Amino acid sequence: MVTTTDSVKCLKLPYGKRLGVTTLLAEDSNEYKVIEFGDWSQLAQDFLKEAVQGTGQTHLIFTILTG
Repeated sequence: MVTTTDSVKCLKLPYGKRLGVTTLLAEDSNEYKVIEFGDWSQLAQDFLKEAVQGTGQTHLIFTILTG
């Protein structure tokens, strides 16, 4: 879920972490929402950790990212 806090768009993950989101207008006239690479790297680590531990959050994270 993308939320706005203090004029900053954030992706709120099921376990409470928030990642900054930037909106880009592409040449195809579509808007794309992206997160910084450092945040993406941390998200991937969290995703893998949850998958290995089997705590059930993995499906929720994947659903948020893919819509």
